[in-house]
Amino acid sequence: MILCNSMTGDSLPVRRLRPAELVKSYDHIGIAAPMVRYSKLPFRMLAQEYGAHITHTPMILAQEFGLSATARDSDFTVRPDERGLFRAKGRRISCLSETARTRLEMMGEAVPGDAMVADADHLVQGCMVIQFAASEPVALADAAELVAGHVDAIDINCGCPQSWAYKECIGSYLLRQPDKVRNLIRGVKLRLGEDFPVHIKIRIDTDPQLTAQLMTTAVEAGAELITVHGRTRNQPSDSVPVNLSGIQHAVQVGRKLGVPVVANGDIFCLDDARRTLEQTGADAVMAARGLMSNPCLFAGYKSTPGHGINRFVELAVTTGFNTGLFHRTVAHMTVDGLPKSDALRMNAHPSIASLIEHVAKLYPVA
Repeated sequence: MILCNSMTGDSLPVRRLRPAELVKSYDHIGIAAPMVRYSKLPFRMLAQEYGAHITHTPMILAQEFGLSATARDSDFTVRPDERGLFRAKGRRISCLSETARTRLEMMGEAVPGDAMVADADHLVQGCMVIQFAASEPVALADAAELVAGHVDAIDINCGCPQSWAYKECIGSYLLRQPDKVRNLIRGVKLRLGEDFPVHIKIRIDTDPQLTAQLMTTAVEAGAELITVHGRTRNQPSDSVPVNLSGIQHAVQVGRKLGVPVVANGDIFCLDDARRTLEQTGADAVMAARGLMSNPCLFAGYKSTPGHGINRFVELAVTTGFNTGLFHRTVAHMTVDGLPKSDALRMNAHPSIASLIEHVAKLYPVA
């Protein structure tokens, strides 16, 4: 497919790759993690515009999703145009989508140097992945079948550390259940075909051999990308630093298996991303909490810029967004860029309309 760049008149071919191929083909791929409540459509669109080349839905319970239309309407909203297009050449890829780059240039805003790729010879389309939590292969396959035509891959959550998830035999319960993970992957493959992309997201184990066993079993079953969070099931993210050597071990296992490994944990800025790549050898990095407060971090911004906040408001209004989530998301985005009193005031607005008015005063559009 050939698209014409409206700013330059250049016609560039578009590459569409599955997520694992995207990670293997380009350097510094940014990935937005599955985040409960946050990874909804407008947030995903914003994150992708600002350098998250691969985005995820929130973790969705497969059984409820397959059985309830209400759950599907609540948890899964997509748009054909939510995947961005990025300028690229060789292994270099832009940290801004063409939508964002064009918008910033029209506004007279500075465009990060890594976004230009002035000698680009093609565009690359970003990817969107749905993450399911499941314990039964049939329930997962049923849910996967419902969304297969709308997503670029299925990711199986094998790392959620919450106690309720463990009791339900999902999330981190699966870390020491390689046979169950194999059956989940095989269930999706048998239903959708061997070529349909399936990923898993795991945590490191106190016993590295168990991590290797889980990864090996998953890859043999058909998993083509593995994300590794550098903490064990019992280590909280807010008090235990990420274990980069644990991720490095998983990366080495991935090399032997021929599967890309994504590093996850404590990515709060672009320097964190680069350091994690250097110290672990991972193929890409995934950010979660860092993106909640700064969905523009992969584009190199230290905090969410005003044009990013205004863009989120625009996307939230045009796509429809829950009022409570709107308040919470905007409050998180502004916490690092505003005085604490102003940031706290974000949650005091009685309606989306009054919050939009407040944001417009704080971040006027030139």
